[in-house]
Amino acid sequence: RLEFSADLGFSYTRASGVTQLSFDGRAAYRDQAHYGEVELSSIQTNTENDGTSERFDAVGNYQRTVTGRLFGAGQLGGQGHDELGLELRLYGGVGVGYRLIEGNANVLTVLGGLSLNREWSVTGEQTENNLEA
Repeated sequence: RLEFSADLGFSYTRASGVTQLSFDGRAAYRDQAHYGEVELSSIQTNTENDGTSERFDAVGNYQRTVTGRLFGAGQLGGQGHDELGLELRLYGGVGVGYRLIEGNANVLTVLGGLSLNREWSVTGEQTENNLEA
């Protein structure tokens, strides 16, 4: 029913002067009708010549069985990656899915729906809204 995992990493490369700190975490809950999951990841890189760069990703997923193998799903999340010029991206989506294969350890699903996201650039000049299917 419950799963938790966390990873913390640190690396230093003397030849290039690169230091990197990383974190990954996940918590999930499952029962007969519900599935919920939260995932977090972050990498911070520091180089002697280029300074510091950061990347993070946080997402929450929820699924609710409607009937048999048919389910409804929702997702909320946020991302940032300053090397790509992305200060922040917030997104959310809803959809309907079907479990093609369902076993004790593995599940194969298909899902269709709509996703809305909003992005802010590092320079602050550009803000975008996107609706995707």
